[in-house]
Amino acid sequence: MATNKNAIETQTENAPVDDSRRERSTISFPYLDLNDAIVVAKGVHAVGGKNCQQEQLAAQLGIEMNSSKFRVKLNTSRIFGLITYTTDIVFLTEVGLRACDDKTETAARVDAFLTVPLYKRVYQEYKGASLPPLTALENAFIGFGVAQKQAANARQTFFRSAKQAGFLDADPKRLVLPSVKDRAGSHETNETISTSSGDSGREESKKKVIRGEDGDGGGTVQDTLLLGLIEKLPPPKSDWPNDLRRKWLLMASTIFDSVYTGGDADMITVTVQKDSAK
Repeated sequence: MATNKNAIETQTENAPVDDSRRERSTISFPYLDLNDAIVVAKGVHAVGGKNCQQEQLAAQLGIEMNSSKFRVKLNTSRIFGLITYTTDIVFLTEVGLRACDDKTETAARVDAFLTVPLYKRVYQEYKGASLPPLTALENAFIGFGVAQKQAANARQTFFRSAKQAGFLDADPKRLVLPSVKDRAGSHETNETISTSSGDSGREESKKKVIRGEDGDGGGTVQDTLLLGLIEKLPPPKSDWPNDLRRKWLLMASTIFDSVYTGGDADMITVTVQKDSAK
């Protein structure tokens, strides 16, 4: 029997591998468009203001919470930088909150579009130039890290989202940054940002990030996500129960997965153990 088992293992190892089935994209992009992502954000806002339970959001959207459709919608909104979520709770980001306000939604759409790694790469690559023909653009997507079988769908979703964010208003064949106020990444907001706490030190720190003085040279939605995460920390020496600490850590893991590369969110687990004797 051992010989047969070894023979089977050898045949399996030497069998041809179907690369097309195993091919994965190495750059992040959504399966649904920007409008779909904003529907999710507005669903959270309608139910709980800044956050809500996943089951509440699913009911608001009219979808089964355990369905793949709900997961795709959540992930789409996350990739656009509108929400973060744990296994239980969905949180609106700063951009997500602005997307739910009629006065700031237009600017939030621009920021959300540029949050998507693939879309930001395309914008940077073809800034000031016309987009290539459809087939050439799909090939460019593949070069950026999109799996070949997903390139056509990625291109279609890209164009819908670009139109919904206003990047094609000036020229349907060219990505042009819309001229809007109150963008998180815009220099127009440098001197107008405030915080509810009135902490001048924190306010100045946020201004520096948006001016690009404390990071990679530009204020991005990713910067805003990290700042929002820090702002959710309670004041020093205040009471902070373990269950709330766990929720913060889970949210941090989700945000880190959105902002940074090279990690594996599935390898990070957060558990709360009973306090040992002091």
